[in-house]
Amino acid sequence: MDEQIKCLVNRNADVIALQEVLARTAPSFCKAFRELGFAHSISSFDLAPDRACLVRARRYGELIVSRWPIACLPPAEVRVPWPERVLSVWLRVSDTLVEIHSVGIPPGISNGWLKVEMFEGLYQRLATSCPIPRILCGDFNSPQIELPDGTPVTWGQDIGRDGSVSLWTTWKDPQGRSDSGGRWDRAERHLLSGLAEYDLIDVFRLINGFEPQEFSWYWRGRGRTIGRRFDHILASRKLRPRSCHYLHHFRESSLSDHSPIEADFDILPVS
Repeated sequence: MDEQIKCLVNRNADVIALQEVLARTAPSFCKAFRELGFAHSISSFDLAPDRACLVRARRYGELIVSRWPIACLPPAEVRVPWPERVLSVWLRVSDTLVEIHSVGIPPGISNGWLKVEMFEGLYQRLATSCPIPRILCGDFNSPQIELPDGTPVTWGQDIGRDGSVSLWTTWKDPQGRSDSGGRWDRAERHLLSGLAEYDLIDVFRLINGFEPQEFSWYWRGRGRTIGRRFDHILASRKLRPRSCHYLHHFRESSLSDHSPIEADFDILPVS
């Protein structure tokens, strides 16, 4: 933890959003960050109505620390099966109010259709016009890959040996629930690219275009290594994003199994 915090603080960030924090480590993170200038912090555990359910697969939560004042938004606004995996706050920068949502979407291979329900609940909350500029960030566990033009291939699709892409028909998850690939595809695609209609733009692609093939997490098995770009920042254009890149040294030095994503914004007062 000490090395993680040191490397994060050295980035000179104003706001840091952490996923897969534990209830027992969240207070230590908050205390350490507070001593280093991040006076404001909120964790999703602070908002949980019943901590007794936050065990095993549900032991992970979200944490946001900030140099600027923050206040939590009501968790009930996002209707998802695991509300501890979503943390929504208001951030005040000078005279500007910004809405920030940090999410950690659970993997589908072990949680099945619950992952889809997380996507659907988030989209339902965010697919609306908002006068306040917004940021959505975190680990989406999606997409499967991106095509050269930036089109995401979701986990509701199959990739053939010849590279062709098609929807799978039905799938039964480990809990015995089955549904169509069309529903899964829509849920992921709505969040990944559909929110652009509501001024939540993929900042990495906005800044860097579609040519860079960056990956923030790697699957290793069966003698293969496959990269995925699972970690994202979507944000309003009015926040004037200036740069966005992945910090691979965190993953390469085993501080995390993911490469964090970092973005700089030129935030101006909202007129």
